[in-house]
Amino acid sequence: MPASGTPARLPGPSPDGSDLYPAFASRPRASAVIGAVFIAFSGIFFLLSGASPTTATVFRCGFALPVLLALTWYEDRRLGGRDRHSRALALTAGVFFAFDLVLWMNAVEQVGAGLATVLANMQVVVVALVGWALLGERPSNRTLAAIPIVAAGAACDANSECKTGFCADGVCCNTACTGQCEACAETGSAGTCVVVPAKGKPRTG
Repeated sequence: MPASGTPARLPGPSPDGSDLYPAFASRPRASAVIGAVFIAFSGIFFLLSGASPTTATVFRCGFALPVLLALTWYEDRRLGGRDRHSRALALTAGVFFAFDLVLWMNAVEQVGAGLATVLANMQVVVVALVGWALLGERPSNRTLAAIPIVAAGAACDANSECKTGFCADGVCCNTACTGQCEACAETGSAGTCVVVPAKGKPRTG
């Protein structure tokens, strides 16, 4: 304890979190697989619940609250309390996350659980590319090789993959959109069949 009598704050957690959650840190692959399974089934459970996106978001956050409070208590005991700035950042992140959940669950209703989950996880690609463009942090060759694979998974291939029952131009569409001068993947209106602008490229086939 310092001479002032104020308890010294414990040092922050190690980068890999091994001091706080050693069981997870020592098994990163297993932890990633478990997390992926929970994420993959969350959209399915939402559809089975029959709840609206907003209602599902409220209950999803509410069910998680006791677990998060327990983790907060545990980390505060190990590391000391968070300062006001850290708490403000956490609150802001929580607000954005709530909006993210609402938008994602609306996407689940529009394009189905599988495709919506793929689209939501496209953020991994976006963050990597933005980090490269703005911060000069070049992604690894393995990450760059995975980007086209992830992008291909975001495109639909059959009508059965879309809740609307129509897959056109690689996206779930509101109609069959088979007219020669129609398109469903135009910038700003993806998912809605629109007439191709006069200078646009007509369908071939």
